[in-house]
Amino acid sequence: MKVRKLFIFPTICCALAEAEEKAKLTFSEDGKTITGVKDKDIESIVIPNGVTSIGGSAFRDCEALTSVTIPDSVTSIEGSAFSGCEKLTSVAIGNGVTSIGKSAFYGCEALTSVTIPDRVTSIGEDAFFLCEKLTSVTIGNGVTSIGDRAFNCCTSLTSVTIPDSVTSIGNCAFLGCKKLTSVTIGNGVTSIGKSA
Repeated sequence: MKVRKLFIFPTICCALAEAEEKAKLTFSEDGKTITGVKDKDIESIVIPNGVTSIGGSAFRDCEALTSVTIPDSVTSIEGSAFSGCEKLTSVAIGNGVTSIGKSAFYGCEALTSVTIPDRVTSIGEDAFFLCEKLTSVTIGNGVTSIGDRAFNCCTSLTSVTIPDSVTSIGNCAFLGCKKLTSVTIGNGVTSIGKSA
């Protein structure tokens, strides 16, 4: 009996894995924007390469979601994209992201640390509101504005360093961060909002 060898090349494996991830999602007509998920019980997702935007409320209230990997192809995370994902503990934000929309991670209670890449220029209103377990935030050197209530009620946050690129900190940006013991504000800040 002749034995045949089956070779599976890495590119085929990657294509299969990407197809599997795409099958979990819904897209805009051009396939560049994620508009939603097919199953709200999704537990983890690696956003496929080529996606440029995570649409508004795309993963909203996916209460079982624990981890998300966002590739460099994504440039924007729109409003409420991950709001209400209560078990989300890990988010890897790709270096291509330039904007994080209003309430993007609102109420992600289990999120513990966030690194905002240097290409992000603005952190929207309520972006990380009520991320109660968030202990660590690294704000990239491209951010110029921190929106109103961006980190409001992040009750576990202990320290923040705001880079020189930031010019404005919105109203109530860090209100209710009762464990915040250290804040370093960069030289570029020209306005700090009420109750910040």
